[in-house]
Amino acid sequence: MKHPKNKFVKATAVAAALLLGTTACGGNAAGQTDDASGKPFSILAMVPTSGPLAKIGAGVTSSLKAAVEVINAHKGIAGRQVEITFVDTTSSPSEAVSRLQSELSKGTLPDLVVPSVVSSETVALLPLLTRKKILSVGTAAGTISTDRAKFPYAFNTAVQAKDSMSAQIKKIAGHGVKKLGVIAPDSVLGRDKLKALEELTAKAGIEIKSEFVDPASVDPTAELSRLKGSGVEALLVAAALGPSGAAIMGAFDKVGWDVPRYLDDAASTNNYAGLSPTALQNVTFAAMRYGVADEATRKSGSYKLYWDAFTGVTTSYEQGPDVYVYPYSALILAKAAIDKTGGVKDLDAVVKSFEGISSTDSELWIMTEKLALNPANHSIQIADDDMVFFPAGARNAEGLFTKAAAK
Repeated sequence: MKHPKNKFVKATAVAAALLLGTTACGGNAAGQTDDASGKPFSILAMVPTSGPLAKIGAGVTSSLKAAVEVINAHKGIAGRQVEITFVDTTSSPSEAVSRLQSELSKGTLPDLVVPSVVSSETVALLPLLTRKKILSVGTAAGTISTDRAKFPYAFNTAVQAKDSMSAQIKKIAGHGVKKLGVIAPDSVLGRDKLKALEELTAKAGIEIKSEFVDPASVDPTAELSRLKGSGVEALLVAAALGPSGAAIMGAFDKVGWDVPRYLDDAASTNNYAGLSPTALQNVTFAAMRYGVADEATRKSGSYKLYWDAFTGVTTSYEQGPDVYVYPYSALILAKAAIDKTGGVKDLDAVVKSFEGISSTDSELWIMTEKLALNPANHSIQIADDDMVFFPAGARNAEGLFTKAAAK
């Protein structure tokens, strides 16, 4: 089977060595190129560029290209220029595994893998990468993907379920809600979010009623109708990244339910431009600060480097900011950790470097005010203040949220 790949060459003075080609580089018995070989640092990016997640995959591809450009302009990774290969997962976990196996059977192994951008595919890919002892940095928010005991060589920049839900429940509780409805896709991330919500709402004294929706459902009116009949005071749409988010939000008019709605960071990321004018009324979005046009974090020098590179790669900003910043940050995190060890040959040292990462280790970091990993897992540490909440609305021409006083 032929596996579609994305080729991209950026021939500029600062990034002449940016080769996004079809041949993965490097490899020794442990899987990585000898750090002293002088060969490019090879990254394999497993990204859904066809199927239901293709639009998200296109955004991720652009952000990874931007990251490679910035990294190569800043001495590469451990002094080696970066080469990245893209392989289409087709939005299918089983196909993603098949295509990864094919790539890894070619005789040389990549130095680093981006194991897709959604939890269902990432969780399917990590066992193989772990057996091969290949380092990975992903963007999937499913908790299992950051289990350091199960997947010791896997790291993640997505906001984890408990972190995002902590800020979300504080916001909802502050509005006096005592009975909350929750609707989420029946997915790895959806189940993670509900588990976190059950714990957090119990502590906050909030009763919840929940419904799972088939991620492929185009008409979740039955689930919404049951929640409407339960007497909840507000509704949280959680983990609905991609088509499921639009299906849920588009069904409220059919149900005739104008309950206050909160969308978590995943659901807020979607493009809702095709819905009715009333679909986003009485709705509160959630986003990381870097995704809001008015936030001070966007004025930093590191953010300008990101934005200049990203807008040089694409002029399409259809997806929410997380789709672009998570993958970009994954490679920036990898650079910071691997630069400290001088390469990836000693994986145990690399793991310790990731686990001990701090703000002083990267001048390129933009995702959070403080750079650190969660003590309990391999995900980025998120503070409640890293997330903001504001009335839902269309994003601007650059794909950014535009609430002037997001709180």
